[in-house]
Amino acid sequence: MQQRYLGDVHDFIKLLYLKILSKKLEMVIGLNWYLVKTEVLGNAEEKLNDGEKRDFLKSNYFQSLDTQIFRELNIFRNRQRREINQFTKTSHLKKHINFFNKNISLTDRRKWLDNSVLHFKNNDIIFLDADNGLSPKSIKLGSKKSLKYVYPDELVYLYSHNKTIIFTQFQSYNLTHKVYLKNKTDLIKNTIALDVNCPIIRNRTSPNTFFITIAQEKYKNSLKKINYEFVKQHNFCEIVNY
Repeated sequence: MQQRYLGDVHDFIKLLYLKILSKKLEMVIGLNWYLVKTEVLGNAEEKLNDGEKRDFLKSNYFQSLDTQIFRELNIFRNRQRREINQFTKTSHLKKHINFFNKNISLTDRRKWLDNSVLHFKNNDIIFLDADNGLSPKSIKLGSKKSLKYVYPDELVYLYSHNKTIIFTQFQSYNLTHKVYLKNKTDLIKNTIALDVNCPIIRNRTSPNTFFITIAQEKYKNSLKKINYEFVKQHNFCEIVNY
């Protein structure tokens, strides 16, 4: 997650989902932004003008879903106001979400992950919001591009600390979404022996994103029910069956 993306449509959907999770489960949900500084990623990344999917701010439908979130994200039309630390200090969402705002370290990523576990010691469910989602085998840990991904070993580490994990996955442009998701879930199962054991939510706002869950047993049934309800109530998303 890069700070310049703060408040786009994907943020709205993510924060809406996490707030609903928090209220239905009556617990605070952890959110690790997987925050990375754009300048660390290099010149090519700095030249991009993505992260401007904000037409939802013109929509009465989106405003009706949650007026508080909508109002708080509306100020980020102005790129100069996109500041995560300030947002997490003042947002009403801090009652529902425990934010981890530390930037990923290129040189000591494991320490950064350790610190996140300490930060989330009282949170059973953690949402991981890396730019692109689960890493492909071609992106080597320690490269600049690796900062935009979650790595399978990190899922194992968090799960071993009794965390239920939900992470954002962005759509591939080369494969259909069902094939792409099957590849990702097979990778998780075959390389780290964990199961994606809750329905995957597809957010059909462009570009498509997915919420992928690896739940501890005690939360599996509750999360299944919540995911189905979320999709039923919001016309921009669906459950993926593959």
